[in-house]
Amino acid sequence: MKIIRSLFLFMFSGLIGLVSMPIAFFWLNIPFIQSVLIGIGIPALTVFWMGGRFLWKRMRNVDPYREELAYVKYQLKEANKKAAAIGACRYKVRSLTAWMKIAKLHKLAKGIIKVVEEEPARYREVQAFFTQHLPATVTLVERYTFLLKQPVRSIELKESLREAELLLDEMAESSQQVLLDSLSNDMMSLEIERKMLKQSFEYQPSDSADLPKNTNQ
Repeated sequence: MKIIRSLFLFMFSGLIGLVSMPIAFFWLNIPFIQSVLIGIGIPALTVFWMGGRFLWKRMRNVDPYREELAYVKYQLKEANKKAAAIGACRYKVRSLTAWMKIAKLHKLAKGIIKVVEEEPARYREVQAFFTQHLPATVTLVERYTFLLKQPVRSIELKESLREAELLLDEMAESSQQVLLDSLSNDMMSLEIERKMLKQSFEYQPSDSADLPKNTNQ
């Protein structure tokens, strides 16, 4: 409906511009070039006015929180895909040590993702994990899994695998620290609630204090 109304307004302004040219030239004795400019200017001004009005409404209706939330949801979707790729690599290795390393990375990644899914506002705290750390982890795990499945074992390959395992351990420690940092506020809140609850029990008056004393002894 808005498009039809805008189109009608533009056609109406063009008609006015077309009619205004002969009126300005023949009736008002305005020079021909100026009359043409008048005829062109009326629809042009209408177009500028319509465009400015559209941009003003669009800017007024912009919701930064909604746009940020949509961005976070997109990042979560991509992060879940990357975490799934890490998890799939667990079943491509035969070594128990390799399985445990990859499984730990997968569990930590899912934990961080879960935190942001429950509270999207926390995305800023762990943004580097989503944009840098997690993609690098996927690349390393997939490369490590590929090399581990090779039927040959040269000195260079063994060294590459050893270095990759060290990097996997470092990434696991880094991911664990990210998860702990993101949960620090929750742990602090839990500690405060625990202390308050403990104090309420300590200062609660005993029920026996309200009972009357026996004076007939």
